Amino acid sequence: MNEATIEISAQFGGRDAAAKVLPHFRALKAAGQGVVVPSFPFDKLGFILRVDGEVTSYGLSGAGNVDIDKKGEYVSIDIGIRRDDWSSLSANELAEAIQQAIKTSTQLLKDVGGARLQRIDFEELEKSLSEFCRRYVARIGSAES
Repeated sequence: MNEATIEISAQFGGRDAAAKVLPHFRALKAAGQGVVVPSFPFDKLGFILRVDGEVTSYGLSGAGNVDIDKKGEYVSIDIGIRRDDWSSLSANELAEAIQQAIKTSTQLLKDVGGARLQRIDFEELEKSLSEFCRRYVARIGSAES
């Protein structure tokens, strides 16, 4: 069984979305460095921020769209942020929404099922995601100071 790294990427639906959510993306990228998920059947656990903006709307709020690499190298989960959410939430509220989506991704993986996903040690995954979220909150908090 592998030890997975956490990776973050993003698609911003416009400059407006990037301007508001980019600090969160940077904090998430930094927070993921050094966090591993033990006993994970993939090399990478990816989160993709899909942020609605003035040009493109992805239509997702929270965690969704689990993608399993055909080669079995990674599993990724989208974290959708609607324009209504990022425009009306404070930075702290947005951070809380992102954390909630990350934490609910565990249940999403359980619900998808499949032989490979059933081998995940969900208790270890939850511990790793909690540490990831703790680091993210510390980083986004220091970025706002």
